Amino acid sequence: MERIVLVSDADTPLGRELVRLFTARGHQVAALVGDARASEFPGTGSRAPLVVPWSRRSPAGARAAVLSTLNRFGVLEEAVVPGALPSPPALPHELASVDIERAMDQGLKGPIFLVRELLGVFLRRGQGVLSLVCFSERRDDEPGPALDQAVQEGWQGFAAGVLDAYAEKSVFINGFKAAGVGHEEAAAFVDRSLEDKARKITGRWFAFQPRGGILGRR
Repeated sequence: MERIVLVSDADTPLGRELVRLFTARGHQVAALVGDARASEFPGTGSRAPLVVPWSRRSPAGARAAVLSTLNRFGVLEEAVVPGALPSPPALPHELASVDIERAMDQGLKGPIFLVRELLGVFLRRGQGVLSLVCFSERRDDEPGPALDQAVQEGWQGFAAGVLDAYAEKSVFINGFKAAGVGHEEAAAFVDRSLEDKARKITGRWFAFQPRGGILGRR
């Protein structure tokens, strides 16, 4: 069934692959990007996504991106928010102030502002599907740069709090964890989980497991 789906961070490899998979299924997609270049999404034909500029640094940017989507499609049924973009690998004492600010803006503040706007839209509508994706090519047991770990764990903690806070609401909200895999595998996992179960249940964590099931409880 055709759905109207917003995908944030569509200018990242994971976001681009999610957009490709959703458009291939026939969904109408709003692709949020920091740089509105339609060439990021070649070969989508008549189902080309709506490319929406998104300023991650401010709440106004999130609001404008959601409003642009609503103005085009009239309604929004679903959103996928990856969050936690990779941060500089420098040691803490070597980090520039601008790198710290950029990591927090792009990996935490921006996605949190966006989730706030999306929840408002879905709650007013009385329904919606929100997917919060925690993705890293680094395994959970593999140490990483301090700033990167802070952003990754901060985003996962925020996602867990959202799942708990809205467990009794009308919006279906689930978390997705994919660590130690490539972006194509992670995107396929999210797409497959949504098709199989995640649009029908709420408050769950889906964890990528190459061998075995994908459904995990909170």
